[in-house]
Amino acid sequence: MSKTKIVLVLKQIEKYELEKKSKFSFMYKFLFLLFFIFSNSLKAQQIPLSHEKLHQQPTFYSLEDALKVPLNVYILDLSEQNLDSLSSEISKLKNLQELSLYKNNLKTLPKELWELKNLEELALEDNLFEKLPAEIGLLRNLDMLYVGSNRLTELPEELGNLKRLSFLGAHNNQLTTLPKTLIDTELVILYVPNNLFSEADKKAIRQLFPQCDIDF
Repeated sequence: MSKTKIVLVLKQIEKYELEKKSKFSFMYKFLFLLFFIFSNSLKAQQIPLSHEKLHQQPTFYSLEDALKVPLNVYILDLSEQNLDSLSSEISKLKNLQELSLYKNNLKTLPKELWELKNLEELALEDNLFEKLPAEIGLLRNLDMLYVGSNRLTELPEELGNLKRLSFLGAHNNQLTTLPKTLIDTELVILYVPNNLFSEADKKAIRQLFPQCDIDF
């Protein structure tokens, strides 16, 4: 092989090695960026507080105040504020564990609400809901759900995804049945008086949830 060819081959090898290093460097930076984003996400969303520690935290009564310190908000009470909508900015409260929207004029909820993975208690009583969205099943840590005094004719099957659900209050609605998927939860108390259950419906529900304390 001539010297010229050897030089060309060496240059090609050098170019290939540089490209490899460049690709490796890019991949390293990309992986580092993913790690940085993931670790910051974990820092933003903490492990839920214990019941004792949770109730040592202050309760916020306005979303505006809560958004000033979003990662320090664990309890938000927006009851009786004549709300007809809930801001999508609620999703910034990554550590929120209790949310009360009692006695407002809500008919729908923003999709951003389902991003609150630490939410354990959700009170939607005394609003204007005719239907609960299936996405409520994404709140996997939900333990207590209050949906009484609305206009509900049914509850979504996706409630069965709430494996930790122990209390369901759905009184003063127009329910005639309950989703069978609720047997997949840890339901202990079922509070459903003033609905449209027939005696046969009540008997079937009692048989379906023998472990529950049921109030019709």
